[in-house]
Amino acid sequence: MKLRLLLPFVLISVVTGCNITTTTEEDFIYSYEMDSIEEEDKDAIQSWLNQQDQTPISTYEIHDESNGRYFYYAHSSKFSEVEVTQKGDAIKMMFRNEKTNGSGQDAFVKIKFNPDIIKNFVLDSEEIE
Repeated sequence: MKLRLLLPFVLISVVTGCNITTTTEEDFIYSYEMDSIEEEDKDAIQSWLNQQDQTPISTYEIHDESNGRYFYYAHSSKFSEVEVTQKGDAIKMMFRNEKTNGSGQDAFVKIKFNPDIIKNFVLDSEEIE
């Protein structure tokens, strides 16, 4: 009797389990996080951030082919927000909300990307005139 009750549940589990979709590395395009640094990159990124900044927006790229790590970091002390979008093989970063009198948080983003798909990075900003 117990076997008859369990059999339909087992069959449903097997049938629905066959429809599981997985994301492979080839499917991955990009992901991003605000105010985040990979543990392996902390020393290099802190050193980069401590350098004198001559431009309103600066970037740091990591291409670690041997470990499959591809990251793009962008920082601005002039703006407090960054919007990340994709168009074709490019990632666009729009820096917004220009800070006044140096107040507010800096814009900082970490982008993980698939180098087989993403070939370009575009930086733009909306400056107050």
